[in-house]
Amino acid sequence: MAEPATPAESAPEPIAPLKPKKRSRVAFYSVVVVIILLLAAIAVPNFVKARTTACKNACIANLKQIDGAVQQWALEHKKQATDRVTTTDILDYLKGSALPICPVAGTYSVSTVSSVPTCSDALKTPGSTHSL
Repeated sequence: MAEPATPAESAPEPIAPLKPKKRSRVAFYSVVVVIILLLAAIAVPNFVKARTTACKNACIANLKQIDGAVQQWALEHKKQATDRVTTTDILDYLKGSALPICPVAGTYSVSTVSSVPTCSDALKTPGSTHSL
């Protein structure tokens, strides 16, 4: 008959705790970076579009202010629709007695009482329609 094994001989050796593998860390961080880049790729164009829309809306608001000043000037000076108007004529009817500044570095111009003011940037930026 065989001798019974002693407890020290029959017990398996304890397993050392598993250490995180460097490969899994690299994979985890690369997944995190990919997710961040994906979110940035989605968000950045939306921010650019929002800024463009905000500048366009500010320009249109400035054009409305200039048009109001032209109409008020024409009414007070009893001008006809075909009469010419200059920016110096309407400065007293604008806030701060100065033309508003275009948010996209364009310039505003007026021609006659009946025509709407224009922004020079509307001609340079494709698809831009800064008009009333």
